[in-house]
Amino acid sequence: MIHYTCDRCHRCIDPRQEIRYTVRIEIMAAADEHTGLHSMAHDHLDEIEQIIDGLESGDLNDCESGMYRRQVFDLCSSCHDRFVRDPVGRETQAEVGFSEN
Repeated sequence: MIHYTCDRCHRCIDPRQEIRYTVRIEIMAAADEHTGLHSMAHDHLDEIEQIIDGLESGDLNDCESGMYRRQVFDLCSSCHDRFVRDPVGRETQAEVGFSEN
């Protein structure tokens, strides 16, 4: 039997008793005229060739430099509901409190 664990609360998920949710997050650098990442004179074919060469050689500079990242998470029903309500974690940041010392 395959064992699933919620990546948020670390509770075991039994797919026979509850729904297991999968969240896929894909992060990539936004290319626009203000960042300098996009240029009309840019050679896209050369860039594609470099990416393919990097994939073949195992050198993934874009992933290492933070230009692109993909992650997959398993969530239990409870954590799924929290994620849908607050996907970027604003609620969690507000929960942290400090004493009035």
